[in-house]
Amino acid sequence: MHSQLNPETTVVENLQQAETYLAKGKLDRAQAACQKVLEVIPDLAPGCKIQANISLARGQVEEAMSWYKKALAAQPDWAEVYANMGSLYAMQKQWQPAIASYQKAIALKPNIAAFYRNLAKIWQLVGKPELAAECSYQVLTLQPESATASEYLSLGKGLFDHQKLTEAIACYGRAIELNPNLFKAYHLLGDALIIQGSLDEAINYYQKAVKLQPNIWVAYQKLGKALLEKGEFAEAVINFQQAIEINPNSIWSYPKLGLSLMKLKKWDAAINAYRKAIEFNSKNGFIYNNLGLVLFEKKQWSEAVNAYKSAIDIQPNNSGFYHNLGKALSKEGKKEEAIACYSKVIELNRTNGDAYYLWGEILRETGRLAEALEVYQKGLQNLPKESQFFPKLESLLIEQKQILIEDYRSCAKDHKETGNLTEAIQLYQKVTELQPQSSDYYELGMLWMEKQDWEATLLCYEKVLFLEKKYGKESQISKYLLLGVSLVKNGKIKQVIDCYHRIFQKDLQNLWWYYWLSISLSEASLIPEAVSLFKEFPKPQSYSLPEPKINHNSSDSIYDKIWNWFNQKNPKEFDFNIEDINYENLEPEVNQIKNYFAQNKIIIFNIKKITESEQEHLQTLGISLEYLQMIALENNELENIYINYFNQELPVNPLKRTQHYPHRKLSTPDRRLNSGVEFSQTITEFQYMYAIDPIAGNLIKSNESFYLRDLTIIYRFVGTEVFYILAGSFGGWKLSLYIPKYEIAIILSDKAPHTVKSIQSDYNTLKTYFVTYFREVKQYIHSQQPRLLTSIVGFRRNLGHFFWQELNGIYYLYKNLLLDQIDCLAIGNSQHLGVTEIFPELKNKKQLILTNVSEIKKFQLLLKNNCLCLRVAEHFITQEYVSRIYDVAWNKCSENFRAVLPNRKNNLECFPLLWVNLRAHNKSWKSQEKGYANIINKLSENFPNIGIVFDGWIDCNEIVESIVKLVKPDIKIYSTLGCPLHESIVWAHQIDAYICVVGSGLVITSWLSDRPGVAYANQGHLRQQSFWSRVKENVVAPSFLRSQDIKQLHKGAYGNYEINWQTIYQRIFKILKKIEKKKLMAKEQK
Repeated sequence: MHSQLNPETTVVENLQQAETYLAKGKLDRAQAACQKVLEVIPDLAPGCKIQANISLARGQVEEAMSWYKKALAAQPDWAEVYANMGSLYAMQKQWQPAIASYQKAIALKPNIAAFYRNLAKIWQLVGKPELAAECSYQVLTLQPESATASEYLSLGKGLFDHQKLTEAIACYGRAIELNPNLFKAYHLLGDALIIQGSLDEAINYYQKAVKLQPNIWVAYQKLGKALLEKGEFAEAVINFQQAIEINPNSIWSYPKLGLSLMKLKKWDAAINAYRKAIEFNSKNGFIYNNLGLVLFEKKQWSEAVNAYKSAIDIQPNNSGFYHNLGKALSKEGKKEEAIACYSKVIELNRTNGDAYYLWGEILRETGRLAEALEVYQKGLQNLPKESQFFPKLESLLIEQKQILIEDYRSCAKDHKETGNLTEAIQLYQKVTELQPQSSDYYELGMLWMEKQDWEATLLCYEKVLFLEKKYGKESQISKYLLLGVSLVKNGKIKQVIDCYHRIFQKDLQNLWWYYWLSISLSEASLIPEAVSLFKEFPKPQSYSLPEPKINHNSSDSIYDKIWNWFNQKNPKEFDFNIEDINYENLEPEVNQIKNYFAQNKIIIFNIKKITESEQEHLQTLGISLEYLQMIALENNELENIYINYFNQELPVNPLKRTQHYPHRKLSTPDRRLNSGVEFSQTITEFQYMYAIDPIAGNLIKSNESFYLRDLTIIYRFVGTEVFYILAGSFGGWKLSLYIPKYEIAIILSDKAPHTVKSIQSDYNTLKTYFVTYFREVKQYIHSQQPRLLTSIVGFRRNLGHFFWQELNGIYYLYKNLLLDQIDCLAIGNSQHLGVTEIFPELKNKKQLILTNVSEIKKFQLLLKNNCLCLRVAEHFITQEYVSRIYDVAWNKCSENFRAVLPNRKNNLECFPLLWVNLRAHNKSWKSQEKGYANIINKLSENFPNIGIVFDGWIDCNEIVESIVKLVKPDIKIYSTLGCPLHESIVWAHQIDAYICVVGSGLVITSWLSDRPGVAYANQGHLRQQSFWSRVKENVVAPSFLRSQDIKQLHKGAYGNYEINWQTIYQRIFKILKKIEKKKLMAKEQK
């Protein structure tokens, strides 16, 4: 029957028998049973484990270890086998393998308490109590009922000692659960909670400990400390006192009691507590320090000092003790000793912000500002920016530095005034050390200059330039240029130029720094030196650029060939057969030529609004924006530099433009009028116009002019490339520059309206004229004969601009004694008064009468006469100029005309004589007939002797007739319509007041006469009131209507409008009443 058993059943039975025999100590039988199992299954893990246990029981350690390893080989995750191996290793004192084995067992089965228990024993044996405590804690976690309260308490203390607070707190809590009267557990739990930050819980457990053992002083001390930390100072005092009562030798209760009393500001009691603490422990510096703090509060400075010193004797490296001693010494008035303390504080602790502050305060109080600034600066260097003292020190540094600087400056100025230059210099040197500023270096430089120390002066000037460049203050450099000028005056031009090159590196972007000094030198009459500096202006790094793509057409057209020939730098003879060109046929082709060139598109940039991409395009072509900006300038001193650039007689005989009567510097909202155009005077006086080559930066001169249209003259220059400058509009400004090779035009000025269309048209017209009259142009360009200096006059119909700028420009030349320079007058259709009548000095000059001549013919005739054309403009009207015009006008009037003028001697017989300006063609008051009639009739009610002088163009006759029909028949009526201008000017001097449209009519009554009146216009022209009264000497300002008084009917500068006639009436009535009052007073005085 046994032979019929299943082999697996037999194995199981034998395993059970082996375990049973092993448990009973019957090792032989256990061995036999186990052997049967292993014979059937040699690597059966349970069989290997039992065999290992049998071997261990027999003391066969190595054999046992071998069988355990076989068991693990068969079953690697058997935790119990690892634990047995751990015990076996421990028996052999092989601690690391034993620890590793138990750790493996725990990893496989973390809930077996025995594993932790045995591992705890091993950790204890190898001197790792903290790890033993952790394992013991795990045992109690798995088997909480297996330990007593005392064991929990002991384990908790072990964990606490090894900073395992959470586990320690749990053990103390379990100990209290098991034994609520366990005193030690309460205060130890309180200790752990204090460290963990659970202050309220800690206080609760300390209070329970006190209740359990009311005679244990340490519990009161711990409770007091917790209450002190919580801020319950009164309760803390009670507990510290209780601890001392129980144990008068409780040495740490006294200082804590003292601290609690300090918090309650019970200074005397606190002092007693600290003195008692010192009796017990005289070697603790903190107790002395705290005693010092209390004595400081009691203002017992000397005793506080002694206490702090005692603290320092014990702990000489405590920066806080020195800090407190410094404060006490300062209060005691021992400032130097306090300073030494704060110095020691910083030596020990560089980041003590309060020490820097207090140290600086003492220095300030003792008048040592410079030293205080050093301390603040040191603090800012050492303190982190997040320090609360950083902004405080920073603010003090700025504030005190400025105070010190101002003191130095003030003293320096005093010394300078009293002639103590050395002392003044030393003070300014201190200022520049504290705060390098251009203004102070300038003052220092001026002082060195007075001492004639030119090296020191130059160094200061270099500092000024460096700082101004650093902070981008190019616009402010003018106020410091006197220093540079003074250096140059004393022969230091080379050194100054070298200085500029060092600072500005000959960089073209720094051109303006050089420019402003050169202008200042010229203003100081140091013209040779100004020219020397000008010749050192920055140049492009290289203007030999790769040939850019050319925009203009390079077709086989004869028109292009002619035009391109004129734009070569060194034109040779035409490279085509000139005889093939039928000259007689080109003039009739003018429209065809114009249409041809109209197809060319010119790239147009505006230097006032240039974009980054446009600048890059200019750079690609080698064109410098800075040079273009210089070309656009108008400056008398710059022109003086220009005219001397080629002067071979420098430095002996510098040239200088005449400035007996300089252009008036105006201050109007219309900045176009605030400075004059200078280049036209240079042409008059020296027969050349000058400009910077926009590519190479060299100065070029030109005496080639080409009249184009209206007021427009173009000047041709030959530089790196041929370029043209267009001047025009009523101010005669340089408006644009054109480089044909690149088909690019640059707008130089916004003083006149520009459109792409108008610029294209102007330069394409120039091409047309050049090609049409190429023979005349070629002959003109190559001519070696002196040019005929020609002033163009009367080429624009506008009466206002004729008197304001054009005739006034000739007056400007007259005042500067330059009329004799003019060779010729080119006179157009619009000579409103004879130029030679007003300026008889010009009567013997040649005259080209170009009335009823087309623009292209004017171009041709001026070339044929070898003219260098110019047009001088002046914006300021003087009384002398006006008187000259009036005298001519009066003399031109006939006796018959003068006879019909109202009798002004008996000036109330026809009073007031009112000028009424009419306008019909544009910019007109729509209902002026009815409006004026209403005004005149209403005025006649107060002024029955009123007389009216109608003024306007001949197209206003019908308006006059309409008004006359509407006004009272007895009103005296006069009219200037259709009469010569000189008669209108005389009439304007006869009137009492006027009502005028802003324009030509207002010019006659306001600028060419001095009468009061009312001015009106559309809203656009009303804006001229911003400058109207500022461009005339001793002007009687018109009373301009407001913009809101005007109802605009049409858009545009010349649109019509409506006005309520009563608005004009109210203004003119006030003016007339005022005049009447003056006349009556004058009559009474006679």
